[in-house]
Amino acid sequence: TTAGVIVGLTNNTNPSFSYRGTADGTNMVSFSRVPGGTYTLAITARPLGFANHLDENVTITGDSQIIFVELVASGVVLEEGFENTTGYTLPLGWTKEGLLGAYGWRTITPSHYDYTYPEGVELNAIATPHEGERMGFRGWPYTTPANWLFTSGFYLHATPDYPATVSFYYMAPGWINYGESDDFEVRIGQTATSTGMADAPVVFSQTGIMHPGPTTYNTWSYAEYAFQPLTTGTYYLAFHDMTIADQGFFIVIDDVEVAQQPMPDVDENNPEINLPKATALKGNFPNPFNPTTSIVFDLAKDGNVKIEIFNLKGQKVTTITDKNHKAGSYTVVWDGTDDYRSSVSSGVYFYRFTTDEMTVARKMILLK
Repeated sequence: TTAGVIVGLTNNTNPSFSYRGTADGTNMVSFSRVPGGTYTLAITARPLGFANHLDENVTITGDSQIIFVELVASGVVLEEGFENTTGYTLPLGWTKEGLLGAYGWRTITPSHYDYTYPEGVELNAIATPHEGERMGFRGWPYTTPANWLFTSGFYLHATPDYPATVSFYYMAPGWINYGESDDFEVRIGQTATSTGMADAPVVFSQTGIMHPGPTTYNTWSYAEYAFQPLTTGTYYLAFHDMTIADQGFFIVIDDVEVAQQPMPDVDENNPEINLPKATALKGNFPNPFNPTTSIVFDLAKDGNVKIEIFNLKGQKVTTITDKNHKAGSYTVVWDGTDDYRSSVSSGVYFYRFTTDEMTVARKMILLK
């Protein structure tokens, strides 16, 4: 269902004619008294697992008309690089608890902090976004931990065959030799408050995300974790600092993503309808990944399926499957190892999907 997607319709000549609505249980949004003209149709569907839709040339006649839009499942339910923020503002729908202003969670552009402590120790912090021009930033906590950053809500299915993943880049800019660690955790729950994250069932919690020593400062690191939603519904991702630091520290995050493998439409009363109408390679989720990724494909009719992994030099790394399959939807997992069960190094890899009908190759990135 697409119930819950946000639909916007704006006149290209006169933006004052702007309409906004949310799809209901019938997968429809209705607007009344819309003057004729050319409009931009924007559909925000990412939080429900569909790709966003944008059409800048929609003609409205002024009469009653229906516009059909087919949304494509993307697997990504939350994606934030902080590029649409300004000043210290958070992304739309994000909230925070704890310190405000310069010492709480906020967003920033590339920044340089040069500070000398009373003891004579110098802090030389250089914060540069992982990609783009902006990033999430956590300033000095002094002796006040428990500062929370909550994302906007996203929708997940509680189905064992369709796990979800959360990934992000993080960095501790600067160098502090007080023996303090930059320590924070991520949590996923169904309430965007610190008490809710503490009291309600938490789907996922990962503590101890830190840089253990000065050699890793000013360097972006990648984190990725898999988790299983407890129930079908809306969830929130939280970033929570956990260190009480006398002299303070910084935390920087960027390119935050939550993904869940798209679920196929199922009609339990007519199994034949559930079979894929075409053979297709759906992709791999997540991508980038560490250390495992799921490759999803549809098979319209019975036949052999071979999936091979190659490195950037074109050398075959391993074969994931090479056997006959019944028609249906499948997921196979590559755990980042070769034919000898040895872990491969970080880098770009290609997977080739071969059936009786087609051969398709795609790129994926292993980040450790």
